[in-house]
Amino acid sequence: MRSIYGYMYNEHHFLPQVEPAGFLKFVPILKSLEIDGVLYAVTHMKQYSNASVVYIEIEVDTAEPYVRLGHAGFELFISPEYQCRPNGGCGQKKGMQHSFVVTPALPDDVTGVGFRFTVKPFPDVPEIQVSLAGISVTIK
Repeated sequence: MRSIYGYMYNEHHFLPQVEPAGFLKFVPILKSLEIDGVLYAVTHMKQYSNASVVYIEIEVDTAEPYVRLGHAGFELFISPEYQCRPNGGCGQKKGMQHSFVVTPALPDDVTGVGFRFTVKPFPDVPEIQVSLAGISVTIK
């Protein structure tokens, strides 16, 4: 029974994945919120004929020169009418950017649309730190 309910709970993972096709345009969104020194911003989206790709940036506001953001999973929720799935991400220095494929495509005017971004830190991820030695390497 547990596995049956597990599948039902995770049914969104088994929906067909729409790949964005037929690029139309870039749409600036520029909505942001700061919480505890962390800025969350929905910067823009790419509009396609069958989907939208929404970009979210996270930036840590600190004077510390070296900041290492922990590993986490990210989810985006807009409303029950829209399916959102991670599309990739990257990070550097004090920030990171993640994108999400949203289907069906969002309207060009997202005034009044809320973007709920959830951060789910990975518990106890063992980190391996490797120090590189000063060396010259020729790769042929």
